[in-house]
Amino acid sequence: MIRKFLERRAAKRLHKGWLFYDQNDREKAASVAAKYLNHSNPQIAQDAMRLYGLSHYKMRQFDKAIPMLHQLAITSNLKQDYYSLALAQLNHDMKEDAINSFNKIASAHSPHTIYAVSYGEMIYQFGKRLYQMNYYSESIQFLNQLMAFYAGVRTIEEKKLYEKGIPLFHYFSDWVKKLIPLHHPNPQNWLHSASRCLPKEALKEIEGYFK
Repeated sequence: MIRKFLERRAAKRLHKGWLFYDQNDREKAASVAAKYLNHSNPQIAQDAMRLYGLSHYKMRQFDKAIPMLHQLAITSNLKQDYYSLALAQLNHDMKEDAINSFNKIASAHSPHTIYAVSYGEMIYQFGKRLYQMNYYSESIQFLNQLMAFYAGVRTIEEKKLYEKGIPLFHYFSDWVKKLIPLHHPNPQNWLHSASRCLPKEALKEIEGYFK
């Protein structure tokens, strides 16, 4: 009885911690989370680790965020947690570790929440961040992964892409525009490969970038 009461109280306090997080008061959020990192209830402990790690990530205190997000990802084996870890590592200029963490997303579990980021969106956001940090060859690899999604559905129709959790094609097209003609060693070879798998309407959007 007492244990259930303490668990309910911990859950309520963590909920308040997430409200602090949403209100951009990440110091308070991390302070609340720190009290429950070693809770005996695994769900409460994981929620606390997530709140603590993300709060320090948002404050760019990567030395505190990364160890906690790493522990969380191993414990939960959730796609979203590996994604958070990969982004934290990448923003801390731990490129190889970040890519290794991201690659674990494919075999991890999906969280049971309607707010989960789709795998396609993760690829897009992570690959775009690699481009922003001037890791062009690595960014191209993730762009090619996302291209395979459009090839798989054989359409760039917005409703269909949304249903499949794939970013709208104009995001991919803009990525191609910025990255391939400038940073691919053989842009025309890339376009030739893309032409063999992308839908025709998709090719019309990107062909103009290679003239």
